[in-house]
Amino acid sequence: MIVIPEIDMPGHMVSAIACYSYLSCFDRRIKVATHWGGVKHDILCAGKESTYKFIYDVIDELTDLFPDKYFHIGGDEALKQDGSYANIVSTRSENWGFPMKKNCSNIL
Repeated sequence: MIVIPEIDMPGHMVSAIACYSYLSCFDRRIKVATHWGGVKHDILCAGKESTYKFIYDVIDELTDLFPDKYFHIGGDEALKQDGSYANIVSTRSENWGFPMKKNCSNIL
């Protein structure tokens, strides 16, 4: 039997951001969600190197726990963000050689 674990990112990370506020694009503290359901507005910041270190560490732990060759990274439930988030992510994307559309909030 194969077990395919799922870790949903960049969305569904409110608890992680509540513990490690540097994972957010915004300089604010948030609380852990106290209810189930709905997509939250706070997501991992794809424009920060510290976010990628966190992701790599989580994936390393995940692959140690689940030795099968597959795991699922969600990403389908990350809300489109406001312009300030889009600008941070756009800069990162362009540094990697993937220019984003002028109104990149339409594709996030």
